[in-house]
Amino acid sequence: MIFHMNVGSLSKNLYKLENFLLAIEHCPDVIAITETKLKNSKSVVSYNLQLEGYDFVHTDTNMHAGGVGFYILKNIKFHVLSNIPPLSDDCESLWLEILTN
Repeated sequence: MIFHMNVGSLSKNLYKLENFLLAIEHCPDVIAITETKLKNSKSVVSYNLQLEGYDFVHTDTNMHAGGVGFYILKNIKFHVLSNIPPLSDDCESLWLEILTN
C-alpha cells in the first residue's frame, strides 16, 4: 500500500503524519511526501524526522515549497535510482526501485 501526503513543511507537520498513522488500521508500506521544504540533509537529523519502522530518503530543495521524500517500511528492500534525470529544471523528483527478491 502506498500513501501520498503534501505536508507543506515536514519539520513543522510531521506530527500530522504521525497522528494519521496512529488512526489507521494498516500502515502504508511506502509514504510519499511532497513539499518537505528540506534544504539540506542535516535537516533530517536536526529535526528528528524519522518515523519508527521506516527508512527515510529525500531530495534537498532550492525552492520555497519544494522537496520530495519517501518513508519505506524497514523490511522492504529498495535503492534510490540516481541515474534518472529530472523532467525539467523546475521539477523535483526522487525515483526508487523496490526489490522483490
